[in-house]
Amino acid sequence: MSQKSFLIISCIFFATITSYGYSQCDDLKANYKTHFLKRSLSIDPIEGVWKAYRTVKIYQGDQIKKIKRDNIAETWMIIKQDNNFLVCNGNNDASTPLIFFTKEQNSKYVFNKNYIKQNSIISAYALLTGHKLTFSYAENLSYLKEIMSDKYTKDVRVEYDYELIKEDNYTTKVTEQVPKIKKYLIEGLKNYFNI
Repeated sequence: MSQKSFLIISCIFFATITSYGYSQCDDLKANYKTHFLKRSLSIDPIEGVWKAYRTVKIYQGDQIKKIKRDNIAETWMIIKQDNNFLVCNGNNDASTPLIFFTKEQNSKYVFNKNYIKQNSIISAYALLTGHKLTFSYAENLSYLKEIMSDKYTKDVRVEYDYELIKEDNYTTKVTEQVPKIKKYLIEGLKNYFNI
C-alpha cells in the first residue's frame, strides 16, 4: 500500500470515528442518567460525569512565561465507545481534536487527543485515584501554530495539567452501589445454599 493510500484511509477512518463520537455525545446528553444506570453492572471506574480543572503553562524556550489555572471547570462526560472511553465536553466542532481515553491491561488509563486536521495523536498516562483523574501533556505544535496564527514562534510551547473530579450525584452513587448489591445478593444465596 502506498503512503498516499494509507494517508487517505487514515483520514477516512479518523473522520468516521470523530463523526460517530460526536453523534454519540449528542445522543447521550439528554439521557446520560439512563445510559449509566442501564450499564451499572459493567461500568468502568473512568466512566461518568467529571469536573475538569486545567492549568496552562506557557514556555518560551526553556523559561516559563505564564501559568494560568482556569477558574471555571469544564464538564466532561466520559462514556465507553467500543474499546475506548470517549470524552463528551460539549464541543462538537469537527475541526476540534477528539479526546478519548484507552485502558491498558494493567488497568492504567491513557489520555489521547486526536488532531484530525493535523493527522496526529498525542498520548499521556492518566492516574485514576478514587474520584480524581490527573494527567499532563504538551500541546501539538502544528495545532498550536494554527490557533495562535501570527503570535506563534518556534520556541513557544504550551503544557496542560488536568485534574478531573468525579461529580458526586445520584447517578454516580447508584452506579457504584449496584455491583455491591449484586455481590451481596450472590453471597447471601451462596451462604443459604451452602455453595
